[in-house]
Amino acid sequence: MLKINEELSKKENIMIEIKPQIKNEAGEWIQNKDYKLELIGGEVVKITPKNGSESFEKAVYHFDILNDDGTRQKGFYEIPTTNKKGEINYQIKKMIELELDKGDIILLGTDEKGYISITKVGEASEELPTINADDDEEIDPKNIPF
Repeated sequence: MLKINEELSKKENIMIEIKPQIKNEAGEWIQNKDYKLELIGGEVVKITPKNGSESFEKAVYHFDILNDDGTRQKGFYEIPTTNKKGEINYQIKKMIELELDKGDIILLGTDEKGYISITKVGEASEELPTINADDDEEIDPKNIPF
């Protein structure tokens, strides 16, 4: 990506399509980039091609892309829900096996055999409990969760 486009996408908070693989001139899939991602959420969307082909579904995962320089960008990753045999896509199976949840950190890349690899490297941090108290009410130090 051109430096100016990268800067503008960060400034305008534009969603970036996450592409661990791209096609080369010969039409072969090759490694593009490895990503460190924080899961924000996801959804299943139905795609109806304009050319009249049969409709199909894709899982669309939303992530914060965690850049090496400490910055974050919004991104999305689309996966067809099934393969050509009608079986659930191996990438979705992997995400289910990893029991991913909102806030979890993954590495998304390409393994040595050329397949998409998904590795969980961090879990969502637990939220700290809150104490509800009126301004005049005293708080017992034993009830403070630190």
